[in-house]
Amino acid sequence: MKGIIIGLMIGVSMGLAAQSKANIKKNKIKSLSTEATKVEDGKTIVKKEVEVYDDNGNVIEKSVYVNNKLEEKATYKYNKNSDRVEHVFYNADGTIKKREEYKYNSNGDKIEELTYDAKGSILKKEVTAYNAYGEKTTETVYDGKGTLVEKSVYSYDSKGLKKERLTYDAENRLIGKKVYSYTFK
Repeated sequence: MKGIIIGLMIGVSMGLAAQSKANIKKNKIKSLSTEATKVEDGKTIVKKEVEVYDDNGNVIEKSVYVNNKLEEKATYKYNKNSDRVEHVFYNADGTIKKREEYKYNSNGDKIEELTYDAKGSILKKEVTAYNAYGEKTTETVYDGKGTLVEKSVYSYDSKGLKKERLTYDAENRLIGKKVYSYTFK
């Protein structure tokens, strides 16, 4: 059953993303509601998602219902540049599940993401650094106590194209590697 709901969530979420922010703003759309129905093992599952937008086309609230029962809800806040500064996740009963806060540099690049639990305690802190060209150089993740969890380091070629991301654990051991390759016309 959980697999069905996840599949529905992916399918419906993709439908919501089909409307561009510019199109939502241009057409002065206040909200968008989508509904997907699926029959699995003889049971009908209806998933409905409702998104509410601000005047700039930003999602400020999203609710997900399965068979007319609220499953999850989220709210969003933005700064004057339309950068998301807060994302609050709610349980079906309306209580806060977790909250995320975002900070940006003067170029509009996200430099910090803090994740809080329902009581307001920090669960995770992610810090991102950029070079003079605006390219992401590192992403560092800390736990709620400020202890390093992992760090990713990015490298670029002479054209400014991402070459590689190396991820290290708290003991500076390589735990992941992603290599980027390009083909050109």
